[in-house]
Amino acid sequence: DYIDWQSEFNSKFTAQKFPPFIKDVLRECPEGYKLPMTLHLLTLLGGICFSRVRATYLDGQQHAPNLQTIIEGKSGQGKGHFKNVYKTLFQRVISNDMENINSGEGCIVQTMGAEITASQFHNMLANNQGVHCNIFESEISTLNDKLREKRGLTYDHLRKAFDNDVYYRNSQRGQQGAYPIFLNMVATGTPYDCAKFIKGNVVGGNATRIAWAL
Repeated sequence: DYIDWQSEFNSKFTAQKFPPFIKDVLRECPEGYKLPMTLHLLTLLGGICFSRVRATYLDGQQHAPNLQTIIEGKSGQGKGHFKNVYKTLFQRVISNDMENINSGEGCIVQTMGAEITASQFHNMLANNQGVHCNIFESEISTLNDKLREKRGLTYDHLRKAFDNDVYYRNSQRGQQGAYPIFLNMVATGTPYDCAKFIKGNVVGGNATRIAWAL
C-alpha cells in the first residue's frame, strides 16, 4: 500500500532541486527512505540552520521555516537511521546547548527534549529571541506521555508553533510575558504509537499541521 501511495504521490509532486548537501545525503538512502529523510532534513535544517529565513506562504504572509514531521515505521524497519543522521549532523549544536543549559546564563538553546516543563519552555522562548527550539524524539511514545501529563508541552503549543502564535505566561515563577512560539519537531514511532499521538486531536488541527511520512 505504501509503495502504491508513494508512486502516486511522486507522479503528482515532483522533487525540488535540492542543494548539493541534501542531495548527497539522499543519494545514500534506500528508495523507501528518501521522502521521510527529505522531511527530516528540511525540518531540522529549517529550525537549526535557517531559523531567521522567511518566505511567502500560501496566505501571502512571510513565514518562518515552521515544520513538524512524524515518521512512522514498524519495529525493525530502520527508524534509528533518522536518529543517527540527527546526531551526526548536529552533535556540536547538541553539546553546546547542554553546556548553555547547565551554565544557567539564559543563552540561546536550539535543541530540547520532550521532557521540558512549561516554565522551562517559556524561559527558552524568552531567551532565544525568535530562534527556533527543536525537538527530535526517537520514541514518539515518550512525547505522547509528556503531552498527556499537561505539565510541559501541549498540543496547543504544537498548533501555535505552525503560525508562531504567542504563548502567554503570568505566574510567580520564571520569566513573565508573551513570546511567539518558534518550535520545530521530528518524532519517529510505530504505527500504534503514532496513532495514539494524534488520537482525539485530528479535529483540533494538529494533524493538518504535521508532515506525515511512512
